[in-house]
Amino acid sequence: MQHDPNPSRMGRKVVISTVGETAEAYVPPPLPPKPPVNLTEMYAKIDQANLAVGRLDGVAPILPGTPLFCIRTFERKQSCRLRLKACSRLFRISCFMK
Repeated sequence: MQHDPNPSRMGRKVVISTVGETAEAYVPPPLPPKPPVNLTEMYAKIDQANLAVGRLDGVAPILPGTPLFCIRTFERKQSCRLRLKACSRLFRISCFMK
């Protein structure tokens, strides 16, 4: 097993070999991290994220069902395609008639 000479806070990749084949593996950094993570700076962002998730959770019951929404979107798309085909046929016929 070869170790990366420059370990980072994100961990490192090592090359492993088994049965004659090589592969890369991820090795996380040791805990606790050095320098330690300062959570007090992150509390405001965590609170904002929690509020956003709460708003999404509150709105979720009034949203249309995903399958129904997808079907309606597909139907609209198909009807637009059919209209375009019909218009292009009419245009070709009208040009042919002139």
